[in-house]
Amino acid sequence: MKKLLAIGVGIFVSIQVMACSCMKLGKLTEEAYTQATDIFIGKAVEVDTLLEENLISIRFKVKESIKGAKVKYIEVTTPMSSAACGLYIQEGEKWYIFGSIEDGEMRVNMCGRHANLTKPGCKWFAKDKKLVDYNKERYKKNKARVKAEIELIDEIKKVSER
Repeated sequence: MKKLLAIGVGIFVSIQVMACSCMKLGKLTEEAYTQATDIFIGKAVEVDTLLEENLISIRFKVKESIKGAKVKYIEVTTPMSSAACGLYIQEGEKWYIFGSIEDGEMRVNMCGRHANLTKPGCKWFAKDKKLVDYNKERYKKNKARVKAEIELIDEIKKVSER
Protein backbone atom coordinates (compact mmCIF):
# COMPACT_ATOMS: atom_id res chain seq x y z
CA MET A 1 0.00 0.00 0.00
CA LYS A 2 2.85 2.41 0.86
CA LYS A 3 4.53 1.67 -2.49
CA LEU A 4 1.29 2.40 -4.36
CA LEU A 5 0.89 5.68 -2.47
CA ALA A 6 4.51 6.65 -3.19
CA ILE A 7 4.03 5.93 -6.91
CA GLY A 8 0.83 8.00 -6.95
CA VAL A 9 2.54 10.94 -5.22
CA GLY A 10 5.51 10.63 -7.59
CA ILE A 11 3.27 10.78 -10.65
CA PHE A 12 1.32 13.74 -9.23
CA VAL A 13 4.52 15.67 -8.43
CA SER A 14 6.03 14.95 -11.86
CA ILE A 15 2.88 16.22 -13.56
CA GLN A 16 2.90 19.38 -11.47
CA VAL A 17 6.50 20.32 -12.39
CA MET A 18 5.90 20.00 -16.12
CA ALA A 19 5.30 23.59 -17.13
CA CYS A 20 6.16 26.01 -19.86
CA SER A 21 9.70 27.30 -19.78
CA CYS A 22 10.86 29.92 -22.29
CA MET A 23 14.32 31.21 -23.05
CA LYS A 24 14.78 34.97 -22.90
CA LEU A 25 14.20 36.62 -26.26
CA GLY A 26 17.26 38.19 -27.73
CA LYS A 27 17.50 40.89 -30.34
CA LEU A 28 15.56 40.11 -33.51
CA THR A 29 17.79 38.42 -36.08
CA GLU A 30 17.47 38.30 -39.84
CA GLU A 31 17.04 34.52 -39.56
CA ALA A 32 14.11 34.84 -37.13
CA TYR A 33 12.53 37.47 -39.39
CA THR A 34 12.97 35.23 -42.45
CA GLN A 35 11.44 32.21 -40.67
CA ALA A 36 8.30 34.13 -39.68
CA THR A 37 5.51 33.83 -42.21
CA ASP A 38 3.32 36.61 -40.82
CA ILE A 39 4.05 39.58 -38.59
CA PHE A 40 1.19 41.94 -37.84
CA ILE A 41 -0.60 44.07 -35.30
CA GLY A 42 -4.22 43.09 -34.89
CA LYS A 43 -7.26 43.16 -32.68
CA ALA A 44 -8.68 39.87 -31.35
CA VAL A 45 -12.29 39.85 -32.59
CA GLU A 46 -13.21 36.24 -31.80
CA VAL A 47 -11.80 33.64 -29.40
CA ASP A 48 -12.93 30.00 -29.62
CA THR A 49 -11.89 26.92 -27.65
CA LEU A 50 -11.07 23.83 -29.71
CA LEU A 51 -11.45 21.22 -26.95
CA GLU A 52 -10.66 18.18 -29.12
CA GLU A 53 -7.29 19.67 -30.06
CA ASN A 54 -6.50 21.40 -26.73
CA LEU A 55 -6.13 24.68 -28.62
CA ILE A 56 -7.63 28.12 -28.61
CA SER A 57 -8.36 29.75 -31.95
CA ILE A 58 -8.16 33.54 -32.14
CA ARG A 59 -9.47 35.51 -35.10
CA PHE A 60 -7.59 38.78 -35.51
CA LYS A 61 -8.58 41.79 -37.54
CA VAL A 62 -5.27 42.88 -39.07
CA LYS A 63 -4.63 46.55 -38.25
CA GLU A 64 -1.05 46.73 -39.58
CA SER A 65 0.69 44.12 -41.74
CA ILE A 66 4.46 44.07 -41.21
CA LYS A 67 5.20 40.85 -43.11
CA GLY A 68 2.76 38.56 -44.92
CA ALA A 69 -0.74 38.99 -43.44
CA LYS A 70 -2.16 40.44 -46.65
CA VAL A 71 -5.70 39.64 -45.52
CA LYS A 72 -8.25 41.52 -43.43
CA TYR A 73 -8.65 38.69 -40.88
CA ILE A 74 -6.23 36.01 -39.79
CA GLU A 75 -6.72 32.90 -37.61
CA VAL A 76 -4.10 32.05 -35.00
CA THR A 77 -4.02 29.07 -32.64
CA THR A 78 -2.32 28.70 -29.28
CA PRO A 79 -2.27 25.87 -26.71
CA MET A 80 -5.19 25.99 -24.31
CA SER A 81 -3.02 25.75 -21.20
CA SER A 82 -0.33 28.12 -19.98
CA ALA A 83 1.56 25.00 -18.85
CA ALA A 84 1.77 24.13 -22.56
CA CYS A 85 2.93 27.71 -23.28
CA GLY A 86 -0.48 28.94 -24.45
CA LEU A 87 -1.03 32.68 -24.77
CA TYR A 88 -3.95 34.20 -22.86
CA ILE A 89 -5.65 36.44 -25.41
CA GLN A 90 -9.05 37.99 -24.83
CA GLU A 91 -11.52 39.39 -27.33
CA GLY A 92 -10.96 43.10 -27.92
CA GLU A 93 -7.23 43.04 -27.11
CA LYS A 94 -4.63 44.48 -29.48
CA TRP A 95 -1.60 42.26 -30.12
CA TYR A 96 1.68 42.23 -32.02
CA ILE A 97 1.86 38.74 -33.51
CA PHE A 98 5.05 37.19 -34.87
CA GLY A 99 3.72 33.95 -36.34
CA SER A 100 4.75 30.92 -38.34
CA ILE A 101 2.71 28.29 -40.11
CA GLU A 102 2.74 24.80 -38.53
CA ASP A 103 0.62 21.98 -39.92
CA GLY A 104 -1.27 24.45 -42.11
CA GLU A 105 -2.16 26.77 -39.19
CA MET A 106 -0.53 29.85 -37.75
CA ARG A 107 0.59 28.85 -34.28
CA VAL A 108 1.81 31.08 -31.48
CA ASN A 109 2.86 30.48 -27.89
CA MET A 110 4.13 32.51 -24.96
CA CYS A 111 7.76 31.85 -25.91
CA GLY A 112 7.45 33.84 -29.14
CA ARG A 113 8.01 37.49 -29.96
CA HIS A 114 4.34 38.39 -29.43
CA ALA A 115 3.27 41.30 -27.26
CA ASN A 116 0.00 42.53 -25.83
CA LEU A 117 -0.46 46.15 -26.95
CA THR A 118 -3.81 46.71 -25.25
CA LYS A 119 -3.92 49.99 -23.37
CA PRO A 120 -4.51 49.34 -19.68
CA GLY A 121 -7.65 50.55 -17.97
CA CYS A 122 -8.09 53.53 -15.70
CA LYS A 123 -6.84 53.23 -12.12
CA TRP A 124 -9.68 55.33 -10.70
CA PHE A 125 -12.30 52.61 -10.97
CA ALA A 126 -10.08 49.56 -10.54
CA LYS A 127 -10.29 47.28 -7.51
CA ASP A 128 -6.60 46.34 -7.82
CA LYS A 129 -4.61 49.53 -8.40
CA LYS A 130 -1.26 47.69 -8.23
CA LEU A 131 -2.38 45.45 -11.09
CA VAL A 132 -3.29 48.50 -13.16
CA ASP A 133 0.15 50.00 -12.47
CA TYR A 134 1.79 46.70 -13.45
CA ASN A 135 -0.24 46.55 -16.68
CA LYS A 136 0.68 50.16 -17.53
CA GLU A 137 4.38 49.39 -17.07
CA ARG A 138 4.10 46.19 -19.11
CA TYR A 139 2.23 48.10 -21.85
CA LYS A 140 5.00 50.72 -22.04
CA LYS A 141 7.71 48.04 -22.23
CA ASN A 142 5.82 46.03 -24.86
CA LYS A 143 5.15 49.12 -26.96
CA ALA A 144 8.83 50.17 -26.83
CA ARG A 145 10.02 46.64 -27.68
CA VAL A 146 7.63 46.33 -30.62
CA LYS A 147 8.61 49.77 -31.94
CA ALA A 148 12.30 48.83 -31.79
CA GLU A 149 11.59 45.48 -33.43
CA ILE A 150 9.63 47.08 -36.29
CA GLU A 151 12.55 49.47 -36.84
CA LEU A 152 14.87 46.43 -37.02
CA ILE A 153 12.51 44.77 -39.50
CA ASP A 154 12.61 47.90 -41.68
CA GLU A 155 16.43 47.73 -41.63
CA ILE A 156 16.41 44.02 -42.50
CA LYS A 157 14.04 44.73 -45.41
CA LYS A 158 16.32 47.52 -46.70
CA VAL A 159 19.41 45.30 -46.56
CA SER A 160 17.66 42.40 -48.31
CA GLU A 161 16.39 44.68 -51.10
CA ARG A 162 19.94 45.64 -52.07
